[in-house]
Amino acid sequence: MRAILTYHSLDDSGSVISIAPQVFRAQMAWLASSEVRVVPLQDLVFGEDLPAQAVALTFDDGFANVAEVAAPVLAEHGFPATLFVVTDHVGRTNAWGGLDAPGIPTLPLLDWDAL
Repeated sequence: MRAILTYHSLDDSGSVISIAPQVFRAQMAWLASSEVRVVPLQDLVFGEDLPAQAVALTFDDGFANVAEVAAPVLAEHGFPATLFVVTDHVGRTNAWGGLDAPGIPTLPLLDWDAL
């Protein structure tokens, strides 16, 4: 199995783009205890000699909670990850186009220093 696990926001809102921090921690602990190897995205796509079971972790949009929640957990397990950011919104919120989206929490995005 080779897969990309994509995350957006790590929060308790229950929205379709969110996963609870404790669930994320449990998923990373399971990966750390499994035979699945966490590799950089570029290795998963272009690498050779990968194990049969490998995943890459990605985070979309650059939510501030990636630094607050994900970064310490990833560091604890030594997992690499790829972060995709919307450069025009760095340091702002995910109210794309200045509009809130129904069912999606409006949350802060990472600023340039945090990135």
